[in-house]
Amino acid sequence: SLMLINSTNAELHMTLFDLAGRTIKTITTSNREVRIPIEGLDAGVYLLRLEGKGGSKTEKVIIASKQ
Repeated sequence: SLMLINSTNAELHMTLFDLAGRTIKTITTSNREVRIPIEGLDAGVYLLRLEGKGGSKTEKVIIASKQ
């Protein structure tokens, strides 16, 4: 799984997209630690959009192939 730290403890909306723009997973939480399950996803590049009280940010996430 992919782990994130929510430093504000405020509500956080996270959306994981593939590069074609399809929504893969959506999570809304106010927990301090957030785990996004990535099991079952193909190896490749994804985009993770984080939206919260302070604004929004999109990060690139690379999932490596399982060895």
